[in-house]
Amino acid sequence: MTSRPAVTSRRAWAASDGTAARLNHQDYDPRVSDDPFPRERVGVMLRRLPAYLRLSWRLTREPLLSRARRAAVIGAAGYLASPIDLVPGVIPVVGQLDHIAVALAAIRIALDGLSPERRRFHLDAVGLADEHLAADLRTVGATTTWLLRAGARTTARAARVGGRAAAAGAGLAARGSKGAANGASGAAKGATGAARSAGAAASGAAKGATGAARSAGAAASGAAKGATGAARSAGAAASGAAKGATGAARSAGAAASGAAKGATGAARSAGAAARRRLVSGRGRGPGPETLSVETEGDPRQD
Repeated sequence: MTSRPAVTSRRAWAASDGTAARLNHQDYDPRVSDDPFPRERVGVMLRRLPAYLRLSWRLTREPLLSRARRAAVIGAAGYLASPIDLVPGVIPVVGQLDHIAVALAAIRIALDGLSPERRRFHLDAVGLADEHLAADLRTVGATTTWLLRAGARTTARAARVGGRAAAAGAGLAARGSKGAANGASGAAKGATGAARSAGAAASGAAKGATGAARSAGAAASGAAKGATGAARSAGAAASGAAKGATGAARSAGAAASGAAKGATGAARSAGAAARRRLVSGRGRGPGPETLSVETEGDPRQD
């Protein structure tokens, strides 16, 4: 039995149902379509399970079966009833496949211990044949192999998705790191610019303070020089005034002396003139006018 017709019919149904575009999606994996799950073979095997249970019951009652082979069948039945499984039963397909594999292997071991006649007797009694058991064992192997391949594909797909997510996360982290580096560089540049501006401002303030100090020094020096010049001018003016006063005093003294000398000279001249008239009057005799003059001019007449 092959699954190729089932695959063909499923593709035809998908195309007729308008979902062929979904098969060509970018996430479509051709390996999944070319390696479908053996659904029909598993379904046929599951429909034979009641017959295998009846066969197991018959083999446990077979007197010609050795104790070891009967123990294998009983052990398989106990494993089916045991809560302890090699694969947890909650896992779909895989959790039940191990039970079927153990039961079919135990039946195969038991049948191999019987003669062909007894073997055919038990198989015919439950409606089975050797071909059925061999096909179902191959179905178990094919299903197990398919599950392994599907698990590998799922793991690879998860790894690819995880790798893409990790790459995207790494890209985002790299972008964040780059942005942080750019921010740090901008902050450093801003700090450098602020430091330069502060230095320039401090230098300008120092230069301004130096210029103000120089201007204040120049103003103080000019004021000192102006005060010195004013003092010198005042001194020169006072000296000139003193010299002028001295000259005026000297001139006044000289004028007074000259006036005194003039008065003295006038007095002497007047006395001399009076004496001359007196002398001349004595010689001629005094007349009325002479006596009058002499009387007025001689102080001794008083």
